[in-house]
Amino acid sequence: VHKTTSKLEARAWGFNFLELNRIEAMVMLENLASMKLLNKLGFSEEGILKEYGFWKGKFHDLRIFSLLKKDYK
Repeated sequence: VHKTTSKLEARAWGFNFLELNRIEAMVMLENLASMKLLNKLGFSEEGILKEYGFWKGKFHDLRIFSLLKKDYK
């Protein structure tokens, strides 16, 4: 619950204080918990970035999500 609350506050801060139009999140393909949370927070999946992230000596595909200010509730 605390993790979700801080994400909700981050969205509000980004759109209201920083006046952002778009917030993005990228997660590793096997990170199902983060994908579920992003969907719950209203983010839309945009696709897969091939070999975009680099960890532990190798490249990894990342799934990208976004939330637009006009879609923020």
